[in-house]
Amino acid sequence: MNPKTPSQSRIGEIWKRLIGLFGGDAVERKYGKTHPPEWDAVIAGLKDFEIDRGMRRLVFSGKSHVPTLPEFVKLCRHIGTDDFDEG
Repeated sequence: MNPKTPSQSRIGEIWKRLIGLFGGDAVERKYGKTHPPEWDAVIAGLKDFEIDRGMRRLVFSGKSHVPTLPEFVKLCRHIGTDDFDEG
């Protein structure tokens, strides 16, 4: 068995969450059966709190489409007053 690297594990978790939010068919239509390799390097450069922030923003954004890589990175990294108060 080939152990997954931390970045593969992170991208796998993000992909599961995208499928949960938008459905497997929508994610597969946009990206195919597996995530594009470009996502690996970019996701590896994000910190855990940035990914959490990006996923939280995605959930509360009201977006009805699967994000592109630049859209997702912007949700993760953009610092502003558009954070959602879940409390």
